[in-house]
Amino acid sequence: VLSFVGAYRGHSRYAVLRLEEQGKTVWHCSPSVTGSYSIHVARGNYLTLGLGYVRGAAITPRVADSITFTANWGIYL
Repeated sequence: VLSFVGAYRGHSRYAVLRLEEQGKTVWHCSPSVTGSYSIHVARGNYLTLGLGYVRGAAITPRVADSITFTANWGIYL
């Protein structure tokens, strides 16, 4: 199974303005994209590999973008 998910999170302009007035660095929005692929390995065993990208993971402080790789092994009895 192949899946892709995109999301966009905008922050309140009032909250952003308040943080900027305090001298903090902020992100005004946070778009993200995630993709994953699930593989049937053996009877009852599945491997899911995923890769995600987030721009502006938190409203403050303004940190670098992140790329995350995940691997999940699922066993179903």
